[in-house]
Amino acid sequence: MGHVIANDLELIGTGRSVLLDKGLASAVQKTQAFTERERLHALAVEMFAKGYLKGMYAFGLVETNLYDRAEKMAEEGLSLNPGDAWSVHSIAHVHEMRAEVERGLKFMEQTENNWKGEYEAALTIFDNQNNGEL
Repeated sequence: MGHVIANDLELIGTGRSVLLDKGLASAVQKTQAFTERERLHALAVEMFAKGYLKGMYAFGLVETNLYDRAEKMAEEGLSLNPGDAWSVHSIAHVHEMRAEVERGLKFMEQTENNWKGEYEAALTIFDNQNNGEL
């Protein structure tokens, strides 16, 4: 698995290409087959990352006043990762900017169990780090 991750990071994080770099192409071809456990782990990481990226992208769409697209993208993110804070935050802002108070409150209440633990953890970090400064 480490070899697979190393090759993936090389492909993603550098300008190298298997078409132009024969050494990298050889390393990728030598990659061992995944075990079932490794395959499931990679799938879980991919699903988390896709949900997270969709949520981040949705927030950018909100900030550029593309509310319909932002809502659709955030909903896709939540379908992959129901606890994704970026997606929840984006949909909350969509409702805010459309003055959809009731829909916004209903959405936040319906999804509260998915994000509240992260919210409480964030508040705890804030309280512990800023307690003496306030």
